[in-house]
Amino acid sequence: MQALAPDPEQPEPHPQPQPRPGPGPNPPPPGHINDRHPNFRDEDGRLYLVRCFACAPDKGFENYVLAVARGVCAWCGWREATGYGG
Repeated sequence: MQALAPDPEQPEPHPQPQPRPGPGPNPPPPGHINDRHPNFRDEDGRLYLVRCFACAPDKGFENYVLAVARGVCAWCGWREATGYGG
């Protein structure tokens, strides 16, 4: 049995998605207080701080929407770069 040649009329199939790489070059230390759901990191390892667990360790405190992408808590001043407020 011979394999059929690809039909030139048919479009090529879409490529399969590739897995994303891990955190960026400076990942946070293990047990980082704000490295949990619903917070997340992008491909470069930058933290999006949706809820601040430094404000309320049990449930987290919802962050101001414009501060989420900066990785800063609008309420207590916690910063990803320093790991503490102010």
